[in-house]
Amino acid sequence: MPILKPDCNGRPKTAWPLSTLLVLVFAAGPAHTADAESVLREAFQRSMSRPTRFEGALVRFDSNGRIDQRSRWRFERDGKPGEGRVKVTFVEPPDLHGVTLLIRPQSDRPAEQWLYTPATDRARRVRPEARGRRFYSTDFTFDDLQEADVGLETYRLTGRQQAAGEDCWRIEAQTSPGSLYDQKVFFVSVAEGVLVQTDHLIDLSRVKRLIYRDYQDRDGVWLPGRIEAVDIESGTRTVVSVENPQIDVEFSETTFEPEWLGSP
Repeated sequence: MPILKPDCNGRPKTAWPLSTLLVLVFAAGPAHTADAESVLREAFQRSMSRPTRFEGALVRFDSNGRIDQRSRWRFERDGKPGEGRVKVTFVEPPDLHGVTLLIRPQSDRPAEQWLYTPATDRARRVRPEARGRRFYSTDFTFDDLQEADVGLETYRLTGRQQAAGEDCWRIEAQTSPGSLYDQKVFFVSVAEGVLVQTDHLIDLSRVKRLIYRDYQDRDGVWLPGRIEAVDIESGTRTVVSVENPQIDVEFSETTFEPEWLGSP
């Protein structure tokens, strides 16, 4: 119970015992964290709740804004948010045709990644130390292409902030050991409840920014029409135009199996 003490004018005021104040402070902490997590989980649920496939036309720009490379891939995903299996297959240019990255979650350790190259006709594991490398002719690293919420440990809602031209909830998340990044900062649109930007940090410095624009409701799944990866250090960026999205795709049992990569 609070203790009533007179103020300088003789009126009673409330003085909370120190033990009570500590209880209130620590009780508020988990609720704040839970709010941050629920906002983020709902954003992922809106865009990653059902089996999806789309094609992506990629344009990479150099640090001067000139087109450096064009490519095209097919993106396939299945599974619940945070447990999604992802397969990315290059369709163009000819020298990358058929190169495939497979990402599969693991409950007790970082997701496993497999890379198939037609030249060797085999799939090999991507070593953890190689996941920070650029994924061929793009500004995505191998790590960037896995689920956005994989390997996150703590969440903190730090208020509202403008990002990608929208009023957003700003959520800081610490990553678990084994992640390429030390921290991720998520910006979730207050109006639409979708993720519009993610900043990736190493040693408190922003090194990568992913931007998601032009969302559309595709049979109950919100997909961005444009995804942009910005390498902050080099000044280069890759823009992906999402084309021909398909929802509730019926994948075969072998679609996300390493030994079947490269099979028609």
